[in-house]
Amino acid sequence: MDTNATNNINWDKLKKQYKESGIGLKRWCELNNVSFNKMKYQMYDAKKYKTHHQSTKAASLIKVIPAKQEPVKNTIDINIGKASITVDDSTNLQLLSKVMEVLA
Repeated sequence: MDTNATNNINWDKLKKQYKESGIGLKRWCELNNVSFNKMKYQMYDAKKYKTHHQSTKAASLIKVIPAKQEPVKNTIDINIGKASITVDDSTNLQLLSKVMEVLA
């Protein structure tokens, strides 16, 4: 078989012949003068390609419904020694800086 003319090869027929042979892929390719790498691609990589594209197509049919979200609370607790300070969006940062200097 001329493995350079890959466009003219009936891969389905070759795959069927290989599966019916009951021997290993590498040995089958040697006996049938078929490129092992090309046959391996046809057997495995093409299957992955089809599986990927089928799953992508199926995934596009899924409807995404956003979950109910609770409001996020932007706070942080700072502990310096025995002092504990809760900081949020309304905290005066200049005052916080002075307090931290005193506590440090």
